[in-house]
This record gives sequence, C-alpha cells and structure tokens, in this order.
Amino acid sequence: MEAILTPDFEWIVNTSYEYIQISLLHDGSKFTFKIVRDGNTIRIRQRKGNDYLEEEHDISRVEMLVKNRERHLQAVSPGQESIRALIFQIFSGSEILKTIQSIPTPMFLGLSRTAFLDREYESDPYERRRNVSVSAEGTGDALEKSMVMAGRLIHRAARLLIQRRKIHEDRLRSDITFLLFSNPTSGRRLPFNLPSLKDISKYRKIRSEISETLIKLGFGRENIHKTVDPFFDALIANARKLSRYQSLTEVFELTRGNKDLDDVVSRWFESVPILSLIDRYFEVIDSFNKKIQSLRSEISQFEHIVNGFFQDSNKVLEVTETGDVAIQQGAKKFTVDKLSSGEKQIFILISQLSFNPLLKKANVLIIDEPEISLHVRWQEVFVDGIRDANPNTQLILATHSPSIVLDRKNKMVDLNAA
Repeated sequence: MEAILTPDFEWIVNTSYEYIQISLLHDGSKFTFKIVRDGNTIRIRQRKGNDYLEEEHDISRVEMLVKNRERHLQAVSPGQESIRALIFQIFSGSEILKTIQSIPTPMFLGLSRTAFLDREYESDPYERRRNVSVSAEGTGDALEKSMVMAGRLIHRAARLLIQRRKIHEDRLRSDITFLLFSNPTSGRRLPFNLPSLKDISKYRKIRSEISETLIKLGFGRENIHKTVDPFFDALIANARKLSRYQSLTEVFELTRGNKDLDDVVSRWFESVPILSLIDRYFEVIDSFNKKIQSLRSEISQFEHIVNGFFQDSNKVLEVTETGDVAIQQGAKKFTVDKLSSGEKQIFILISQLSFNPLLKKANVLIIDEPEISLHVRWQEVFVDGIRDANPNTQLILATHSPSIVLDRKNKMVDLNAA
C-alpha cells in the first residue's frame, strides 16, 4: 500500500512480485491501482468507477539510477537534485501518478514512532510524499530521534500561533486607539441607577482582563499600577458604598447634610460615561482573548490529552508560548527527555496526531504495536485518546494486546485466523 500511494519507485523496481494492487475510497469515489511487473517494464492500471486507464513505463533508467546510487551521492553537489527526485521526474508525465498525488498518503508509525516532514524535503515533490512514512527497527536512538521530531512539530505550531497572535494584537491596538475618539454613549443607555454586588463582580473581572491584556500587549505593569489600578480601586470602593442602598430616592434623601455620601454619589455619576467607554474596551478585549484562546485550542487539546495519560504519575505537561515543553511533577520541573519510555511513546504519538500537517491531510494512520512500553491502563484508553487528538483520521492498529482491542472485536481482523 505504502509503495503505491507514496509512491516509492525504488521499492517498486527492486522488489520481486507479479503484481501489487490496492483499492480505496477517497472523497466518495472508489479507486483501484494495480502495478504489473514484466521484466524492465511495469504497467500501471487505474480504475475509478467505470473509468479505466493503463500506462506502460520502461524502468531501465530507474534501475540504472538505483544501481549507481553511491556514485551519484559522491558526485552530487549542493543545489543538485537528489536521486529520488530524478527518479520521480522519469514518471512526471504520468496521468495516473497525478491522480495518486491528489490522494492523501496514509501515514505509518513504525516501532521508531518516526513520521515527519522536515524542511529540507519541502521543495522535493518525491520526498514530500515519501517522508510521510519512515520506519526503523528498535526503540533506542530512534525513539530519541522521534522525540526531537515531535518537539519540532510543537515548535512549529507555537511559531504559527505567535504569528497569528501578532496579527490580532496589532488589530487590538488599533481598535483601542480609535475607541478613544468614539462617542462612548453612542447607541447606549447610560446606567443612571445604583450599582449592585453583581456590578462590583463585573468591574473586578473587567479590571483583571484589561490589565492582563495590556501587559501582554507590552504595556508596563508599573504604568498599569499607576493608572488602571487607582481608577478601578476608586470605582469599586464607591460602588460598594452605594450597593448598600435600595433606591436612588433613599440615597438622595440621605445626602442632605451628609457630605461624604454626597461626594460618593457625585463621583459615581461622573464615572458613568467613562464606564460606557470601559464597557466597549472590555468587549473588544474579551473578543480578542476569545480569538487567542481559539487559536491556542490545538495546543490546549494536546496538553489535555497527554495529561490524561500522565495523571497516574502526577505529571503535568505544559507547552510554553515559545513552544518549549515543560513537565511539572509536584515541586519538580523537568524536560521531556526525562520521561519514561512509555510516556515518550504517548508524547510522540499525540504530537504527531495533533501537529503533523501531513497527517491532518491523510485519511489513514497505521500504527505498529501501539502497546509498546504502555502499561495496561494506558492501553485501555489508548484508542480513545488518539481519536480525540485527530477524530477525522481512520486508524489501523497492528496489535497483540487485548487491552487495546477491548470491546471493539467487531472491528478486529485476526491475522492468524486469516
């Protein structure tokens, strides 16, 4: 399957077979691809519904390139195309190949848990597809390499978040600036009534959200303490004093001969137009924070799923704004390289499912022996966890573990029985 859908022409050329065939559903259409080998010639057949197409290709040039691989690697200089790219060019005129390229490549996570699209491959159309699947034996150095790759995926997601956040921050600065020149009472009914305890709670929330957002935008804490805090301190103090009374009539009667209460009432109603402007500021800032929260939802979901697995060991994973990953366990804080092998397996798998851009386009994820290094409880919740990370992907798991299968026997294919 991987050889056809990648496509991996080296495997197709070097492997002995009479034919290989795969059928699949994509966007509601059934495709069948078949490759028949006859000496130095391969025939590639494609069927989509009632449409049929067949091509014949001479693979002698491919065989020559593969045979002289070492000589080519020694002679190649920076900027020259890789041998795989050269092989890909031989088949570049194939209409069937163009169809295959339009179909998302299934992703395979082997024992190394490596599946990554690195920057050096992004300009090479062959590598761009072939490196969806990377399989290696063992879990030693390969596992550590996979940890590095997972970290890169998280860093990329964080960098993208920073870029998008900056766009919204610039827009927020603009909105805040132009609000200063707007009519704060336009289209609004001024609240000429007594503040309630509910209003006091609202002002505390507005104060907190405005202060935190201004700090994130680069306004100094000291300036906020000098300006924002005194304003809200006075506002909340006056609101608390007035919230004791039942009506304005009662307050106005009591202000006669009570200068302190009269001053409180005066200050409160003087602040009413400013409160209208502050309400508008809060609406703009609240909208900004909700957008940022939405932008970060992918990273937040990743943290939530991983921490669901880590809760037994009292470990909490956090992705910082710069994309670094920290682990907190009680008072201790450490990096992901100190995780157990099972925890690393979970970290890698969920990172790939959450952040790998190719996996998001793929329809199928194949995982070999997902139970490796996972204790039984993790195996039991494994499928649900990875489904949460990427619910739109079909999962194919090759497992020996009944704890992975659980009550999903209706979805199980017993290869021994087959």
